[in-house]
Amino acid sequence: PMSETVACKIFTLIYASSPPRVSDEILLAPKAKLDDGKIHLSYLEGSNCCSTLCGLLRLEDGTHEKDPRFKSIQVDQFRVETDSKTAAALYSLDGERLDTNGAVTVRIHPKVLNVFCIGN
Repeated sequence: PMSETVACKIFTLIYASSPPRVSDEILLAPKAKLDDGKIHLSYLEGSNCCSTLCGLLRLEDGTHEKDPRFKSIQVDQFRVETDSKTAAALYSLDGERLDTNGAVTVRIHPKVLNVFCIGN
């Protein structure tokens, strides 16, 4: 069971990541380390389309962290639920659509994968 409720609000975007970058262009969690055993949860509190787009453009260089609407926390697990009053949420897991009943729980499993890099 979850031990703490992070927030009960309306979010435009919720993004969870282990590494600092989610692509070459997006620095989502600048303070993250791949082996820190944490999920770096970033979320954008409800806003209009224009400010959401401006916030998303700031993901490229990590300056989204200066935007007061973006929140970033480190967690071991989290759960996202929609309520019946809102439109259905769209969940994407690594670019693939995730069909769910309106709720998703994410939990980290630290140190279950060893990554080896061979350099020149």
